[in-house]
Amino acid sequence: MYCAVRRDHSRSRAASSHLDEEANRERFAVAYPDGLVDAVGTTNWNYFYDPFFINPPDDVGFVRALIDLLRDRLHPDPRRIYVTGTSAGGFMTQTLGVELSDRIAAIGVIEGGISVITPTSPPSVPNATAPVSVLMLKGDQDAANFYCGAVFTQFNVVESSTDQDFSYWTGSAADRCTRVDTPVQFCSSVGTVGTQGTTFGQPTSVTEKDAGGCADHVEVRVYRLIGGLDQWNLGPMNVPGQIPYNPNLNADTGVTTNDILWKFFARHPKRSHGSEAP
Repeated sequence: MYCAVRRDHSRSRAASSHLDEEANRERFAVAYPDGLVDAVGTTNWNYFYDPFFINPPDDVGFVRALIDLLRDRLHPDPRRIYVTGTSAGGFMTQTLGVELSDRIAAIGVIEGGISVITPTSPPSVPNATAPVSVLMLKGDQDAANFYCGAVFTQFNVVESSTDQDFSYWTGSAADRCTRVDTPVQFCSSVGTVGTQGTTFGQPTSVTEKDAGGCADHVEVRVYRLIGGLDQWNLGPMNVPGQIPYNPNLNADTGVTTNDILWKFFARHPKRSHGSEAP
């Protein structure tokens, strides 16, 4: 069962992602919950640590209740409950991976980081409740969700980078992985956004990173989408000269967003007793 959380509303989300077609073909259920409107009039989610809600909603509690309701009504395999999202939904997907990993087997992050913080009083992301497999597809030209992170000088907030996301999930607070296929960082600098304009951080040559030897046999994998923007990509992303592009994508991994997600999720059911949480 998928729970797909994105910034836009559920009707346009279902149409733009074509997840219904994937669900019908592969025989899984998919739900499309909506976020609420924040203080600046944007449909949003209360992720770690969204600065734009005056009265932050309990979105984790909402999704927890939704998963439990769907489990009661649809009786899915409790070892195969997954969450995916893009943009603000990608931030929320990472938050749910931390807070609801006793229920969720794997998350798929299509853009969006693990946190936005205020550097004068930076809260830390809490420990994950259980190991969870993590897939991230990150566009390196996304001006809404910065691949290398960004400092927003007008708002005095910092968005996490892909390196910070990967370090959290592979580290002692989450999946406790013992093997990473390359020690090279995703980025050599951080971006800035302010009155003088936007400057992207500088990516390195790394286009894929995978961590193994993790607790409960979970996996953490990241693909850099060269030229990728804030979008759900329905076309193949392994064609040289085409944008977005990643040379590591193939028939085994999948080459479209939906196929990459499904193939990763299908390989990663929850193995621990946490999937039976009431």
